[in-house]
Amino acid sequence: MSDYKRRKIDESGGGGGSLIAANRAAKEQQQQQEKILQYLQRTTAQDGLNAADNDDVVMEPEVYDLNWLENLSKELKTTVQQNSDVRIKYSNDPLKFLDSETKLNEIVKQISNITLAELPLYNDFIRLSGESLSQIITHPNGDIINQFIIVFNDLIDHEYEQDQSILLQFIKTQNIVNFLLEYLKILIDQDDEDSKDVQITILTIFNELTNYEDDELRKQLIEFDQLTQFFNDSVRQISTVEGISYYDELVTDYLFKIVDWDKLRFVAKHDSAIEIFLIQLSHFTEIQPEEGSTQENFVESIISILSMVLTSKDGRSKFLQLEGFELLLILIKNGDWGFKTFVKLSNYLIESINDTNNVELSVSIIESNFFLNNVFKILKQNHKDRDEIYQILKILVKLIIFLPFNSDQRIRLINKLVNKNFKSLNVLLKIESKYDQNVSKLDVNSEQTYSFDDQYLEKIENGLDILQQISIFKSWLLIEDEKLKNDMIHMKHFNLEKLKNILNGYKDELKFNIENTEDDVTKNEFFEYINMINELLANLYT
Repeated sequence: MSDYKRRKIDESGGGGGSLIAANRAAKEQQQQQEKILQYLQRTTAQDGLNAADNDDVVMEPEVYDLNWLENLSKELKTTVQQNSDVRIKYSNDPLKFLDSETKLNEIVKQISNITLAELPLYNDFIRLSGESLSQIITHPNGDIINQFIIVFNDLIDHEYEQDQSILLQFIKTQNIVNFLLEYLKILIDQDDEDSKDVQITILTIFNELTNYEDDELRKQLIEFDQLTQFFNDSVRQISTVEGISYYDELVTDYLFKIVDWDKLRFVAKHDSAIEIFLIQLSHFTEIQPEEGSTQENFVESIISILSMVLTSKDGRSKFLQLEGFELLLILIKNGDWGFKTFVKLSNYLIESINDTNNVELSVSIIESNFFLNNVFKILKQNHKDRDEIYQILKILVKLIIFLPFNSDQRIRLINKLVNKNFKSLNVLLKIESKYDQNVSKLDVNSEQTYSFDDQYLEKIENGLDILQQISIFKSWLLIEDEKLKNDMIHMKHFNLEKLKNILNGYKDELKFNIENTEDDVTKNEFFEYINMINELLANLYT
């Protein structure tokens, strides 16, 4: 428990005494706070009147330099000490320390002016005022702490180009993250607008901290399981789409970063969160989030978190155990958004070529009917972007890989492709033709050795990855049976040599990835795909 929280409990009669006494103390403290707030408001209003009376006085603009900062730091230190002394001396009479409280509040506000300085003063400020700040965050007046949090939010900025090392060190060594969590827990039960604003500010600080390229701070945030669990529990409490707030959006933004940094640790330490995220996703089975809304940002973060969780074996197992795939088969029917969500998460779920669940999942996709009945219609729509086309093609490739030969489900897929004079297959061939033209415009000689330079990346961006997926899919069809192979070979624009070259190029790309990947699991996946491509190529050469 933080010093601040302990002091709040002590002052309200916690840890001893009767409940009546505690309630009375809490009520008296609230009345004192209200008196202080009223005094601060009157003082601010009077300052405004005084300023209006002095309109004719020409004020010199403040110069925010090191000299100004040194004076501010001295004044802050003195005022903090004076306020502490007068609070102790007149502990039963808050009106006696109103002036001191007002002065302290105003000085804390002035700290924000550091951001206006021409020279970087962040580190100098912490060097000069770090001790005073440590005292402020334990101050018994919530208004003072609220002001400090607002100012602190102004100070941290990961895009600030100057050195912030001492500021970051202060954050890491003075338990600022823990302080913010403990204070957030206090505010969460308060329903007034000021408290809600400070809650948002605290969450903004948390998210800004995740943007710093500081390994020590990152490690501290990753391992702060108390904070992660607090946010998981916060998401759990959301019961409707309408109940999703900007606060919740910021929470999931933060959780996304934590999961992205260390997926395996998150699954190991917080696997119960997978159920929480699936419950939130289930709220959208019949509702599509409005584009650009808080609800959309919230649920897209949830989807991204689940996507990362599914890259781990334990995460996939937990997802399936909680009937997450059954949820996807419901979501797929919820318009364009639902279909995209199904495709994205299913690709991660069936990512591993060696996962024993892939056959069963592939069979379930076909048996659900909706995907097979609609996928080629969706691909045919001209407005579909290349990334979505690529994701859909990956699903089709996985189906052709994992559906058992001669199974009813595989036969249904093949029949869908060849029926009505190859209507559905022609959809894929038209997509292939379009992106082949895009790649060809880059003057790529497909017989050259792939160098994986900027030009190669440009080819990927223009659709080479789409051509790779279609080539794998077509190659599997060519080994389905002799009649289908013969029909495809005699189709217009069918080019066997180009098909071989794309597969060989993809194989070279996978070899390159193996050489530049440290993760053994990922390497094994690449090896398996290379073996598959070698088998497909062997068939093409016979």
